Amino acid sequence: MRVIIAFILLLSFNFYAQIPDNVISELTANHVPVLNTKFSIIPPKGFQMEPLVRGFVKESRQIAYIEMLTVHSSFKKRISIESFKEFGENIKIDHFKFNNKDAIWVSYESLEYPDIKRQKHILYVSFNKENMLAIVSDYQMTVKKEVEEEVIKSMLSTVYLPEKRYVFSEKAGGDFNIAKYGLQESRDSVYPNDIAFIGNGKEGKLSSTNIYAAIKHDYLIKGYSTEYKKIDKKEYSLTYGKKRTKLEEPISINPIKVDGLNGYELEYQKKDEKGNIKNMYFITLLFRGDTYYALEGGSRSVNIMKKELKYYKENFKELFYTFKQK
Repeated sequence: MRVIIAFILLLSFNFYAQIPDNVISELTANHVPVLNTKFSIIPPKGFQMEPLVRGFVKESRQIAYIEMLTVHSSFKKRISIESFKEFGENIKIDHFKFNNKDAIWVSYESLEYPDIKRQKHILYVSFNKENMLAIVSDYQMTVKKEVEEEVIKSMLSTVYLPEKRYVFSEKAGGDFNIAKYGLQESRDSVYPNDIAFIGNGKEGKLSSTNIYAAIKHDYLIKGYSTEYKKIDKKEYSLTYGKKRTKLEEPISINPIKVDGLNGYELEYQKKDEKGNIKNMYFITLLFRGDTYYALEGGSRSVNIMKKELKYYKENFKELFYTFKQK
C-alpha cells in the first residue's frame, strides 16, 4: 500500500524509522524562495539566507548549512554505499518517491581538517531527464541534536515552482563606488554573489561603453572544508586569473590590502595576431576567512593604446580601493 505524506505530517515524522513510498511537499506561507532557483523551502529555525549558498546557513557555513545544487542524471548510477566510502562512514542510502519523482536519500559522517566531525545528508530528486536536484545539508556533530530534525524537515519541504521568477540578492557581500566612475549594473547580473557592471556612456572616469567590471564573493572551496587554510593565496589568484582571462600568465602580480583584507592584484593583456592589444584585464582578489572577493575590470577595443592602458589601470585600481565589505 502506497504511503503518501503531506508536509504538514513531517512535523512528527521520523525519517529513519520508516521510509515512505512517496513524500509530498506542499507550498505554505512559511516557504522562502531559494536565491537564483525556482525552488522554495521552509528554512530550519535559526538559519538565515546566504547569498554565497543557494540555501541557508546557521551563523556560518562552518556550523551548519543547507545548499541546493544540480547534478547530471547520470550521477544516479554512482550513488552507492561503496562509492560514498571515500567521503565518510556510517553511510545510509534509501530510495523513495518525492513529489512522485524518483528520489534517493544519502546520509554519512565525515572527518574534516582539523579533526572536525560532521554529519551530511543529501536528497537527490530527478526533476527532469537531464538533471537531478541535490539538496545538501552539512553540520558539525556538536550541533546535531539541535539542528538535525529541523534540517531534515526543511529538506523535505522543498517545492518546485516553474512559473516563478528567479529571486536574486541585491548585494554580493561588498560594494564599491560605481556611480562616481560612470558604471551601472549590467543586465547580465544573474547570480546572487556575482554582480556585473558596464560603462554608462555618460560621465565618469570609466563610463566608456567598452568598459566592464564585476564584483564576486564566493567560497575558496566548494562544500565546507577547513582545507582552505592550506591554500596558497598567490597561486589561487594566478589560477583564478587564468580561468577568467584564458591567458597563461599576467603582465604583473602584486600584493595589495583593501578594507583590511590582504590579496593580490593582477594585470593581463590579450593581443591579436598583429600584436595589437584588444583586451586588458585588471583583477584584484581579496581573502576573508574561507571566502574571497574578486574585483574585476576590463576594456575591449580593436587596439588599446599604451596611454589608455595606463589610464584604465590607474582608475580600476582607484575604484577597487573604494571597496567596502558588507
